[in-house]
Amino acid sequence: MWGVIFIINVSVIAILTVFAWWGNQLLNQNAALIAVSQAQLTPLANAAPQKIATATDNSAAIKSVGIPAYTAAKLKQTTTVNQNGIGRLYIPQARVALPILAGMTDANLLSGVATYRPTQRLAHGNYVIASHNIFGTGLGLANIKVLKAGNAVYATNYGYVYRYQVSSNQVVNANKIGLLDDVGPTDAAIMTIFRCEGPEGTPYRRVVQAKYTGYTTFEHTPSAVLKGLGISQKSVATKADKVVNQGVAPLNIWQQLAVRSAGMVLASAPWQLCLVLGLTLFLPIAGIMVSDHKGGKRYVR
Repeated sequence: MWGVIFIINVSVIAILTVFAWWGNQLLNQNAALIAVSQAQLTPLANAAPQKIATATDNSAAIKSVGIPAYTAAKLKQTTTVNQNGIGRLYIPQARVALPILAGMTDANLLSGVATYRPTQRLAHGNYVIASHNIFGTGLGLANIKVLKAGNAVYATNYGYVYRYQVSSNQVVNANKIGLLDDVGPTDAAIMTIFRCEGPEGTPYRRVVQAKYTGYTTFEHTPSAVLKGLGISQKSVATKADKVVNQGVAPLNIWQQLAVRSAGMVLASAPWQLCLVLGLTLFLPIAGIMVSDHKGGKRYVR
């Protein structure tokens, strides 16, 4: 009996290990933007004002997050984007392609880029967006560290494609909030993109600022930019198109299980994992040894 239990335990551990490895791969990937046809853009643009008006602002409560919070956000990412998505961001040189989400909440900061002010508009004032930084990964805005002056930034509100050009990239203390202030009505429009810089609890922020340089209609936007924004060049929606408010590919049930497994493993202390694995393997082995010992005694008698 103990031999069977040992085999079952080893099999379960092997399966969970595979799921945890797969889940870790999923956790280390930004969700792919679902391509929308140009015929779907008007409904998306029309839905944005209501999302902005009803967006939640928890900026005062925002703090560094760890793996458990990110795992929970990953499992609800599609719902978060559906409810709060108002546009998309594309930065070619940083390999960033993320949904723009209305409202400063942890869920938004972990699912895409969150808007800093409800009144901000693309091509006007200082358009501020941010994301959480999961240290040691390439998620969210992690790669904006490579941006240099002159690099292009593209954003859309589903009405037009807006172009910005990077003007500065710096690391500042978190209390240097002047960079997030709005600019005057006569000042040039800019975009400010920021995230935490360093491990959980860091007092530093990576801040990239870019100057607004113009906008184009979707028909006059280069195909490579449309692809980066996840906008199909099709002008007519077909039955095969996804629901218009669905911004990122959802996880299926197996992917969800894998993400949960990885989240539990990554959030556990090493001693906890060793204890669980040790007991799972040791108890059946001990049972086998005891059974063999008792069996040997019976044979001698």
